[in-house]
This record gives sequence, structure tokens and C-alpha cells, in this order.
Amino acid sequence: MICDRNERTSNCTRGRGSLIAVKKELRPTLITTPYDTCEHVFVRLTLPSEFSVFLRGVYLPPSANHFVYESHVEALDVVWRSNNYDLDNALGVGSVDQTADFLQETLLDCIREHVPRRSFRNSTFPKWVSSNLKNLLFKKKHSHKLYKALGGQNRYLIFSRLRAQCKFESKRLYKNYLLNMQERLRVDPKSFWEFVRSKRGVSTIPDEVFLGESKASSDQVASLFASHFSSVYGDPLFTSNALSDEFTN
Repeated sequence: MICDRNERTSNCTRGRGSLIAVKKELRPTLITTPYDTCEHVFVRLTLPSEFSVFLRGVYLPPSANHFVYESHVEALDVVWRSNNYDLDNALGVGSVDQTADFLQETLLDCIREHVPRRSFRNSTFPKWVSSNLKNLLFKKKHSHKLYKALGGQNRYLIFSRLRAQCKFESKRLYKNYLLNMQERLRVDPKSFWEFVRSKRGVSTIPDEVFLGESKASSDQVASLFASHFSSVYGDPLFTSNALSDEFTN
């Protein structure tokens, strides 16, 4: 007995769904589809002659809307196309190169048909910005537009509260990030140099570096860094600089 009442094939909970009773000797296989708004079930049977037979059971109530019918038709199309490739014959005809080309094209067709497309883009936010802060920044930007367009004391209070939350969260996250980078420098110097490059936007050390009123160049740069680090690790207290107006205003 095969039915559509399981988490793989249906989100429906009312009634008993669509059922198909098949003898085990026919080696039934349940065929799943991504369409679960309709009560239907698809089964493939392998007969003794090695032919495949498809069975379907569907419940289409008279009052069903057109989405139910569309869901069933699209599921039928998926099931029909799922058996279009005769691999046994395709792999046994032609050269090795032809067989490899066929498999490659088949896999590419499957990927294009069934793998969802998703575009990725690099974030414009620094690494230390959390998802919660991003949401606050977007809300603050939206509330600021509303206040500028429509005015009103309530809209200004909403914008002012969000701006204060963004400033507080930005300072807290940035301070924690710098403290973490300082601690990681002891065991993972590579992280420190990645941090330096991210701040400068280039991967090389500048020709001249400054520490207060001191300046160093060429081979003296390493000595100046050593002087700076010895002063930093000599005092456990740490004070972070204020954030740029880009994230606090």
C-alpha cells in the first residue's frame, strides 16, 4: 500500500489521501515530486519483462481552485520527464567518448532543471557587523526616509531610537572585534595581517609607518612594530576608537 500521506510527498493532513495498492512482486517504487498542494501519488512498477509502468492516483475535488490542477499537471510533467533517459541503451551504444558526453549532458540537464539558482555577492559591511545590526541599520534608513518625507514627532522618535540602538550596537561589536583580534594575534599572526590589509585595502606594508611622532621606513619598520606591540601588551587595558560616521550616524 502506497499513499501520499508522508512528509516526503504531501503537506496535506485532512482525510486519508490518495492510495494505490500494489503487490510486492511488482517491485513498486514511490515517485516523489516537489508539488504537494494536490493529493496525488505516483508509483512505478517493474514488470517481469523489465518494462516500467507508471500508475497515478489523484483526488481533485469539484470545488478545487486552478492551483490544484496546475500542481497536478506540473507533477505529471516531472514524472514523465524523469523516465526519458534510457541509460541502459545509451551506455551500450557508441564509443567511450560518446557515452561520456551523453552522461555529461544528462547531468547538466538535471542540474539546470532541478537545482535552484542563487546569486551570491560580497557584503559591503565589515566582518564585525552582525545580522542584528544590519537589520537595525536598514530599519533606521527606512525610518529616516519616512521622517524626511512625511515629518511628524512620532516618526522622529522612532528614527532617533533606532539611531541610538545602531550607535550602541556598532560600538559594542567593533570593540569586541578589536579585542578578539588582539587576542588572536598571540596565537595566529596571520589574522592580524588580514585585519591590517582589510583596513588599508592593499596587501603590502607601506613604505613609511608612523607611531605617534616616530617614523620608520625600510628595515626599521619591524622595529617600530615591535615597539608598538610591546607597549600594547604591557597594558592589559584597551580603548577602541570611535566608529566612522558611515555606521553610527
